[in-house]
Amino acid sequence: MNPSTTTSSKNDIINEGGNIAKDLKKSAESKVNDYSSDLNKFSEEAGKRIGQVASKVKDAAEDYISTGSDYLKSGQDYVKKNPEKSLVYAIGAGAVIGGLLAYAFSNQRKH
Repeated sequence: MNPSTTTSSKNDIINEGGNIAKDLKKSAESKVNDYSSDLNKFSEEAGKRIGQVASKVKDAAEDYISTGSDYLKSGQDYVKKNPEKSLVYAIGAGAVIGGLLAYAFSNQRKH
């Protein structure tokens, strides 16, 4: 075998190996770029959906607060218009709740 042929063959093999490595690098870079692009799209879509959910939660909370304020206002108006009835209802509710609590605590001591 001729030494120059052997050297040439080695250089060809090294060059071919280098070309394969470059191709693999390009392919890997392409895949990384594709995955990066997909990840960015996913992240943007997730952000949009989270924003939509947050907006719906905010709207629902505002509705509940508004409804609660309306109930409070109507209750206050009723008490202003009917102070005697309101007092009787409050005393009755207090007596019922007090009786239930007394019953519950007396049963706990027995057990």
